[in-house]
Amino acid sequence: MAISQQIQPKSIESILDSLSEPRFPKVDEMLGKVFNAPQYKSLELLDKEQAVLDFLAQNREKWHGMLVREGLFSGQAPENMHAVSTRCAIERSNRKLIPLLIEEVRKLDFRFIEILRNSKGLSESLPLDLIDIEIRALKHLSGRAALRGPLEIIRSDVVDRYTLAADEADGAIANMALGPLKKRLNVREINHCVKSSLLLKNTVYLASNAESVSKNGFSALQIQSTIKAIQAKYRQMPGFLLKMGLYANLTPEAVEKAPFEIPTASRYISLLADLGAKLLFNRRNQDGLQELESSLFLTILDGLPDSSKHSVDAVLLKELVSIAEEQNW
Repeated sequence: MAISQQIQPKSIESILDSLSEPRFPKVDEMLGKVFNAPQYKSLELLDKEQAVLDFLAQNREKWHGMLVREGLFSGQAPENMHAVSTRCAIERSNRKLIPLLIEEVRKLDFRFIEILRNSKGLSESLPLDLIDIEIRALKHLSGRAALRGPLEIIRSDVVDRYTLAADEADGAIANMALGPLKKRLNVREINHCVKSSLLLKNTVYLASNAESVSKNGFSALQIQSTIKAIQAKYRQMPGFLLKMGLYANLTPEAVEKAPFEIPTASRYISLLADLGAKLLFNRRNQDGLQELESSLFLTILDGLPDSSKHSVDAVLLKELVSIAEEQNW
């Protein structure tokens, strides 16, 4: 799973400057009306983007006719017009998404890296690498879709609540998933480590053939290869952090088949990301009625195949359900 040659990360200022002007202002203006349609008002940013992309695909001929009437892309093949419209929709979304991501990264305290690596200076260089790697992953539609659940969790207090409750419960999450981190980090530092890993989960799509591979599910060996390739490009990016984030893309079955041990922390991260996806789905389809997190975790647990009923995921999910029920979350 190859990754392109190393490119120096841009500065945050240059990243923000590149978002300022749309390449096709008229198309952007027309898309603005679609993005602001009443039926999309309650959607989160990436859900709204997907709704607009679905609209463009389902109404391709009508949309192309509107572009032609505006004197745009006359004589262009329909597939070219659709590709430009898709790119413009993503660019419009990025003007909100990238600053939002930068804001979330700036909230993270990366000193946990220096504690675990026993070295200084990494907490200063890592944020820019993390932003750069995320922006590159977002060039893939699957990479964007895979960010939805993690982003929902990172922007909420879910990590803080469950990690603290799990630490107090001193059960499977505290000992199996977070035990290696607890040896050197406090709960606050663990929270920042988990959130950083959640942000890295979708960066598996930096691999050139990840979108086609992901349709049948990733294997541990494929993700291992991707981690090595990312480390070759981002040499300051700690391997343990990439493992926590990227192995969260495995299914429970793939974890069982792995020829080497998968970090249990990655399974905790996977389940938090799944909760984020469930929260978004619930918000989108329940007309304001929100299910309790305990019910959503239970739905994830019930959805595990029979072969995974005794997996690490199942053990962690049972504790997450128990915590959520006890706290009435």
